[in-house]
Amino acid sequence: MMADDFLLRQDEEFDRLLRQEELILQVTETLTQALDEAGVTKAELARRLGKSPGFVSQVLGGGRNLTLRTLSDIAAALALRPTLNLSCDEESFVTGSPVDAGSGSSGIPAVAERI
Repeated sequence: MMADDFLLRQDEEFDRLLRQEELILQVTETLTQALDEAGVTKAELARRLGKSPGFVSQVLGGGRNLTLRTLSDIAAALALRPTLNLSCDEESFVTGSPVDAGSGSSGIPAVAERI
């Protein structure tokens, strides 16, 4: 029985880390797309933020922790407003996970919208 508990904890840890990486990828891809659509280079974004081009590259590459404040600053520099949508994870809902996002929207969350 202890081996089963250990494997379950490993699966939960893997799922948690996978969700983190998926979110980082989704946010950085959305920001990169927003830059392309706005015709703004990384160098120009760095200038608008008062940061180095290296900082912007690290953030957009997922190599630097992206805070909500930095996300908000990047969005503002692109005349965007960040938004967040959470949806119920079917697997967690079925297994009775304590996390329940309620009856929120489904699909992929939108990250930013034009102001």
